[in-house]
Amino acid sequence: MERATNFLAGLALLGADEAPFDRLAPLVEQHCVACHRGAGAKGGLDLAAAWDGRSLRAAGRGWSKALARVAAGTMPPTSETPLAPESRAEFTAALRAVLAQREPGEVDDPGRVTLRRLSRVEYDRSVHDLLGVAWDSSALFPADLIAHGVDNLGDVMALPPMLFEKYVEASRVVVERLFADDALRERLLAPALARGGVVDDAAVRAIVAPLQERAFRRPIGAEELESRVALFRAQLAAGSPAVEALRAVVRSLLLAPDFLFRPETGDPAREVDGVRPLTDFELATRLAYFLTATLPDEPLLEAARAGQLADPEQLVAHARRLLATPGARTLADHFATGWLGFAAIRDVAVDIRRFGRFFAGGLRESLYEQVAGFFAAIVAEDRSVTELLDSDWTLLDARLAELYGLPAPSGPGLQRVALPDRRRGGLLGMGAVLTVTSFPLRTSPVLRGKWILETLLDEPPPPPPANVPQLPKDDRQDDALTLRQRLEQHRAAPACAGCHATMDPLGFALENFDAIGGWREQHDAPPDAPGAQPTPLDARAVLPDGTLLDGPAGLKEWLGARELDFLRTFTRRLFTYAVGRPPEFLDDATIDAIALAAQADGARFSAFVEGIVRSRPFRYLRAAEGGTR
Repeated sequence: MERATNFLAGLALLGADEAPFDRLAPLVEQHCVACHRGAGAKGGLDLAAAWDGRSLRAAGRGWSKALARVAAGTMPPTSETPLAPESRAEFTAALRAVLAQREPGEVDDPGRVTLRRLSRVEYDRSVHDLLGVAWDSSALFPADLIAHGVDNLGDVMALPPMLFEKYVEASRVVVERLFADDALRERLLAPALARGGVVDDAAVRAIVAPLQERAFRRPIGAEELESRVALFRAQLAAGSPAVEALRAVVRSLLLAPDFLFRPETGDPAREVDGVRPLTDFELATRLAYFLTATLPDEPLLEAARAGQLADPEQLVAHARRLLATPGARTLADHFATGWLGFAAIRDVAVDIRRFGRFFAGGLRESLYEQVAGFFAAIVAEDRSVTELLDSDWTLLDARLAELYGLPAPSGPGLQRVALPDRRRGGLLGMGAVLTVTSFPLRTSPVLRGKWILETLLDEPPPPPPANVPQLPKDDRQDDALTLRQRLEQHRAAPACAGCHATMDPLGFALENFDAIGGWREQHDAPPDAPGAQPTPLDARAVLPDGTLLDGPAGLKEWLGARELDFLRTFTRRLFTYAVGRPPEFLDDATIDAIALAAQADGARFSAFVEGIVRSRPFRYLRAAEGGTR
C-alpha cells in the first residue's frame, strides 16, 4: 500500500487533482501492484520502482499501453478481481488527465518524420498529374510495406538499388509515352512551338522551369534550373538530337530525389526551442498527399506562394476543398485499403469446389468496390465514420445481391440500397472483410475476432505461443465436433485462454456469415458422413466480462458502446497516414482531443481531417534529434 500511495502522490505532484488519486489508491493496491512489482513485473511496468526519482513521462509509454488495456476491459485479466465499471471509468479518466499534462519547461514536441519516399500509388498519381501520362507501376514496382495500417511511412520506405533500377526503367517508359502522345507532346513543347519549334536553351528553360517547380513541389533556384540546361547541352554535345536531349532532361526530373522523396526541413528562421513550423510549400505537399495522394494542385501552390498556409484556417479551407474533389477517392483506395486490409480480396485463395460462386465473373471486384465505394461515400458526403460499424444502407450490384440473398438493385453497377435489417450494415456485413478474415475452406472466428480487436479497436492480441497445435483447415470433420467445440478445446490450455477468451466471442458472433460472406443458418454436414444432417448454427457468444453477443446485431451493439475507442483508433490511423509516423506517447492527448471533438460534431469524416490538419504534429516538426521523443 505504501508503494501505491507514493506512486499516486507522485502523480499529484505533477499538477493533477490529488483527490482522484486518493480514491484510486486502494484500486492500485488491489488490482495492479501484485502483478506489476519488481524485476518480474508484467509488461515491464514496475509500480514499485517507476516513480523513484523518475517522472511520469519517463514511464509514459508503458502507461499509455496500460491505459488502453484497462479501458478495453482486458486489464485486470479475467483471473483477477474485476474492476467495477465506475471504478474503471474513474481510473482511466484520471490517468488520461495526468498523461495529457506536460511537465514545467517541457517542449511541446511535434515529432520528427523520417524522409518519405513516394508510395507506389503516390508515384503513379504524381506522374499523371505532372505529365499527363496514365501510368500503373504495380507490375514494375514491388508492393509497399504496410506498417501501422498505412503504406507511406518513411521508416519502412527504403530505396534499395534494385528499386532505383525500377525507377530508371519507369522514367524511360513514361517519357516514351509522353512523347508518343501527340497532345501531351504538343503541350510539353508549347514554349518551343511558340518560338517556331526551335528547342534551344531558352526553350528548355521555359519548358522545364514550371515542370521542375511542380515536380519538386516548391520554388526552384536559378542553379537548379541551369543544371537541367547543362544536362541538355551535354546531351547535344554527345550527339543527341534536341528532342532526345529534352527527353533526358524530363527523365532526370522523374529520377530526382526531390521528386521521389518528400523532404521536410521546416523554416529555420522561425525555429523556437528546436521546433520549426513547416514551410508553406511543405504544408501544401503534406495536405495534398494526405487527401489526394498526389502533387499539390494550382490553388494550393498559389496559396503557398502567397504565404497563406501558415494560417491554420487557410489550411483547413483547402482541406475542405480537396475533400470535395475526385482525388479524395484515394482515401478509400490508398488509406482505407491499408488500414482495413480489404484489397486482399483481389488475390485471396478460396476453395473452388466449396465456394464456386465466388469465381463468378467480376465478384471479386464487386466485393472490393463495395467497401471502397462505401468508404468513399462517407468521405464525399461527409458522413459519420461510425457508419463503418453499423449502417442502414450499403452498396449492392446483382452479383453481391445474389451472394447476400438480397433483392438485386435496379440499374447497372453498384447502387445504394436500404437494408431490411442489421445483418449487412457496416464493414462487418461486407463479403470482402469476411472473406479475407477466413480460410479457404472455412470461417475463422479467431481471425475475425483478431481483425476486430486490431483494426477497429487498436487492441492487437499478442502473438500465439510457440508450438500451439493448429485447428483443421476444414470445419467438416468426421469427429462431429463443431468449430466452436474445437476452439473450446484449443483454448483450454492456459497459454491460449487469455487471448482467445476475448477474440473468439467476437468472431463467433459473425458465424452466420460463411467463408465468403454468404448468410447461413446451419453448419453443413461432413462430406464423407452418409446420412449426417446439418446442425443448427449458434452465433451467440459471451465476452469475459459477461456481455452476451447475439449474432452480428449484438456485436454491433457492443462496438457501438465502445464508439469512442473506435474513434480513437480511426484518428490514430488517419493521423499516421497524414503525418507519416505512428502516434507516440506524447501524441495521445492530441489524438484524444481530435476524437472527442469529432464525436461531438457527429463523427463526420471532415471533423477528423480538420482536427489533424490543425494539430501541431501536422504543422510543425522537431528540427533535430533529441528532446522528449
